Amino acid sequence: MLKFYKYLPFTDGSKCILSQGTMKFSHYSEFNDPFDCKTAYDIDESMLYIESRPDIFKEVGRQLGLSPASCIQKKNKMLDGIRKSLKSGVFHDGIIGNVGICCLTKKPDNILMWSHYADNHAGFVVEFTTNNVNENMHMGNVEKKLFGWDVEYSANMPIIIAGTRNFNAVKKIFLTKSLDWEYESEYRVLAMKKGPGIHKFDQTMITRVIAGTKMSSNNYRELEILVNDLPERAGCRPRLTRAKMSTGQYKLETA
Repeated sequence: MLKFYKYLPFTDGSKCILSQGTMKFSHYSEFNDPFDCKTAYDIDESMLYIESRPDIFKEVGRQLGLSPASCIQKKNKMLDGIRKSLKSGVFHDGIIGNVGICCLTKKPDNILMWSHYADNHAGFVVEFTTNNVNENMHMGNVEKKLFGWDVEYSANMPIIIAGTRNFNAVKKIFLTKSLDWEYESEYRVLAMKKGPGIHKFDQTMITRVIAGTKMSSNNYRELEILVNDLPERAGCRPRLTRAKMSTGQYKLETA
């Protein structure tokens, strides 16, 4: 059994999670951390690897609009261009830009995240519960089931070899962040095939909705209507609760 959460402001787009069963998968450039999804490349090892893989070399040429014959004729020039693009970050940005990222968390009661992502506690948090924690599940279904991985936190930026496509490379790029973000206990879903955008998910995973301590009475009533419509429309029966400030402690109660 796995529970994870989404912090949200009270906006039309956020309410679509309850009303439409859709979730936003972001482009990495939208994140508030400029280091997010950034890595360092081992340039020399990367060049050796690319040269040893004709399929990768051919794909780079295709992206540049070159024919196979032109790739052969301009091989040295292309390799020089690849080396420069690795150093400048252009190569990296082109690779990761096709992936949509949905950021969730294991914590529903973090004061900072309520402030940063839920409109200073005037928004809400959606709880999802799933029994599907099998890493061998069909990877084409990750958006629907919100199947993801925990983010790991490190003081050092990962170093990767360009062109490698195993999960270890994916983990280094998309699932590694600075230790400064460790308090978020982030859980990420990666839309590797569908990419950034608005994607449908299985609403039966919604088990609770938590209103912020500063949510207005009108917004709470609207949220209540959305939650009460879910059993008939989506087949789930989430509880609606409101976060409360503890007495004598810097702590939120969300149960």
